[in-house]
Amino acid sequence: MANLPRAPKSLRLVCIFAAIAAFYVGALLPSSAFASSAPQKLTRLPRQQTARQAGSEETAVVAAADAAASPLLAPLKVASLGMGLLKPIFAAEARLQALIYDEAEIRAKIQEEVKSAPVVVYSYGLSPFCTEATKLLDSVGAQYKEVQLAPEWFLMVGESAAKRAELGAMYGRTSMPHIFVGGESIGGLMEGPGLVPLYESGELMTKLRAAGALPSQDMKHNCVSPSGGSRDDADALAQER
Repeated sequence: MANLPRAPKSLRLVCIFAAIAAFYVGALLPSSAFASSAPQKLTRLPRQQTARQAGSEETAVVAAADAAASPLLAPLKVASLGMGLLKPIFAAEARLQALIYDEAEIRAKIQEEVKSAPVVVYSYGLSPFCTEATKLLDSVGAQYKEVQLAPEWFLMVGESAAKRAELGAMYGRTSMPHIFVGGESIGGLMEGPGLVPLYESGELMTKLRAAGALPSQDMKHNCVSPSGGSRDDADALAQER
């Protein structure tokens, strides 16, 4: 029997990308269907509103509990298990997608970026995993910087693709969200250890406080007065008068 000719390398790469994309979409379809049948308890809040809520520890904890109980989280937990099994494939695919780049330059940019805010979230704009992660951070009033690499992984090019590949080389993780608290990687939404597990164990708020991601209790004393100075300055001026 004659040997069948092998498919060109480019065609094999396309097939690999298609298979990964099919798995990714298939894993998230149950999430979308489930989300459409159950109303969302929490919507993304404006930053000023979340800062006011964070003034009360009890309010923040209740809001975070609502976020952690989002109907999307159960199917996302299942999907994250399957994606964890594909981690080696995603790592290889990320390198192929990034092609050639200056590793030292991209690594330096990442190291600078993860320390540019108390919390830094690398994300995809269309990913439900990323949406739930920022929703939980919003619910506790955390200050964070979101670095959106692309709408989805298969749409990344250039520096964004290089950052994803180098994040995999540095931290062993190419999936998003990739969350940093105080410059330290805490993984994604569900694993590494993950945002939700840290919240459920009670460690998340401690880490956020230590990183300075939560407004301080005496924040109100530094509020700006109508005249442009701080409230403390306004009080001192009133006493002098």
